[in-house]
Amino acid sequence: MSAPQGSGKTTICEELQHLLAQGGYQAVFASLDDFYLTYDDQQALAKANSQNKLLGVRGQAGTHDIKLAHTTLQQLKSANSDSSEIALVRYDKSSHSGRGDRAPESAWQQVKGKVDVVLFEGWMLGFRPLLDQAAQKAGENMMAINNHLKKYPAAIDNFIDVWLVVKVTDPQFVYDWRLEAEHKSKAVGKPGMTDDQVADFVDRYMPGYTHYLPGLYSHGPTTKQPGKVLTIQIDKSRQLTQEQPEQYTHED
Repeated sequence: MSAPQGSGKTTICEELQHLLAQGGYQAVFASLDDFYLTYDDQQALAKANSQNKLLGVRGQAGTHDIKLAHTTLQQLKSANSDSSEIALVRYDKSSHSGRGDRAPESAWQQVKGKVDVVLFEGWMLGFRPLLDQAAQKAGENMMAINNHLKKYPAAIDNFIDVWLVVKVTDPQFVYDWRLEAEHKSKAVGKPGMTDDQVADFVDRYMPGYTHYLPGLYSHGPTTKQPGKVLTIQIDKSRQLTQEQPEQYTHED
C-alpha cells in the first residue's frame, strides 16, 4: 500500500489482517518505516550530507536500510512451511524525542509458520524516479534523493504483487495528520516532537510528495500489473471522495 503519512495505512492493514485471519490466512503486517536506518546511522548520514536537509532526518529515499528490507521481504515471501521463523524488525518513532531509532531485537515481532499474505505499506512505495534532467531541475538536494530512489524498485517494489494506492486530494493534509499522530503519542506518555518540530519534520517530506506523487497518480506504481492496482481517493477527513480515479486494467 502506497499512501501519505497519516492517511490510514496502518488502520487499513490491521483491518485486512483481521479479515484474512478470519478466513484462516496468516497475514503479516510490515511497514517501510520499520526499515529506517538506526539513529546512529541516520546521524552519520546527516553529517555526511550536512548541506542536504532532506537527508538530515528519516523519511526520504536514502534513509532506509534497503538491504535489510530486501532480505526481510525475501524471507517473508519464502515462508512456505510450518517450521518457518522470521524476526520482523520494528522501529520506535518515539525514541530520541521523536527522532526515532530501530527497536531492540527483543521487541521485534517473531513470525512463525507459513505466511499466506504480506501486507506491506509505506508513504513512498512505488514512487518512480525522475529522469535525470527533471531531477536536475529539482535541485541538488532532490538529485541526491532521486539517485537513492533508483535502488528501491529492484530492492523492494519487485516483491509487490498487488498494489493499493491511496490518493489524497491535497498532500498538505499531512501536516495536520502528522501533528494529530504526535499529539496522540504524547497523550499516552511517549516522548515526541513539539509542534514546530513536527512542521519542520514534514517540510522535509514535501519535496518527495511534490515531485513523485504526480507520477504515481498518473502512471501508477513502479511494478504495476494490469488488474492488480486499486487506487482510491480520500479527503482530509480520510473519507472516500465522491469521484474516484479510473483503475489500471490494461497496459498503457
